[in-house]
Amino acid sequence: MIYYSNASLDRPHMTFVGRWTPFHKGHTTLIDTKRKQNPDLPVLILVRSTNYDAYSPQTRAEMIKEWMRENHVVGTIMIIPDVEGVYWGRGVGYKLEKVEVEEAVTKISATKIRKGIGNGKVDWAKQVASEREVGMLKPVTAQIIEKGMVVWLTGCPSAGKTTIAKALYEKIKETHPFLKMQLLDGDVMRGTPIAEGLGFSPEDRALHIRRMGHLAKMFADHGILVIAAFISPSADIRAEIRELIGRKRYVEVFVNASKTVRLARDVKGLYKKAINGEIENLTGFNAPYDRPISPQVVCHTHREDWEESVKKVYEAIFD
Repeated sequence: MIYYSNASLDRPHMTFVGRWTPFHKGHTTLIDTKRKQNPDLPVLILVRSTNYDAYSPQTRAEMIKEWMRENHVVGTIMIIPDVEGVYWGRGVGYKLEKVEVEEAVTKISATKIRKGIGNGKVDWAKQVASEREVGMLKPVTAQIIEKGMVVWLTGCPSAGKTTIAKALYEKIKETHPFLKMQLLDGDVMRGTPIAEGLGFSPEDRALHIRRMGHLAKMFADHGILVIAAFISPSADIRAEIRELIGRKRYVEVFVNASKTVRLARDVKGLYKKAINGEIENLTGFNAPYDRPISPQVVCHTHREDWEESVKKVYEAIFD
């Protein structure tokens, strides 16, 4: 299976096969040695699909892809079945050759790197292929790359969900540029065909949030970090979504602000309309909101600034 390619597939490639778990400087030295000898040839890196390694083949392939992009390496990555042996007849039409590298390079050990990650020692970071890979190898980020994650922000209108969600998105984009991300905002999604025909009755709201939960899961299933900001007033529906996505890859964030502060902010003018009788069933005003009982994070936006709130959510994800 071709995982990634930025090369013409009808060109001969220099082939390298391995587990690459993780991809380290010994591997890059091996590949770069042949690249210097054949600068016009793309590389073909074959990732063995094993079920006994610390990282999935997709995660390993993603690490190699980041190294290729960062170093402008032209080539192709393929995920292949595990290899029992390599056999050939009298004339295979291509070379089988050992690449000679310095002894110090041969002593770089993927096993030692994995042990270093496990026991918290920092010296392992110097031996992996790139700085980005250091972040990718940490258990939390490796799990996101492989299985995705959903950060679900819930709270009443004008509590600050969208502000926190957007700031969190930008912070993660800056610190973890290798992660695939998707922002789902309540107001934006209400304006899409997904919400077409839905009003704001309790039944329609429940259906809309269920749809958003399934959409978030679909993204997460492809290794995407989803930041979802929805009022989602029903505790039962939120629990349903948590079970749908899976507790290990779901972070619930309660964005809390006092009613006085929310009415003073009234960013969209909803509370004013509700006071004037133009809106019925406004959550947190004349319609109920079920406060989360045990969310992973609570952001008190009426007494903490946005940076503090974003920091709390960020640490809940990565620490």
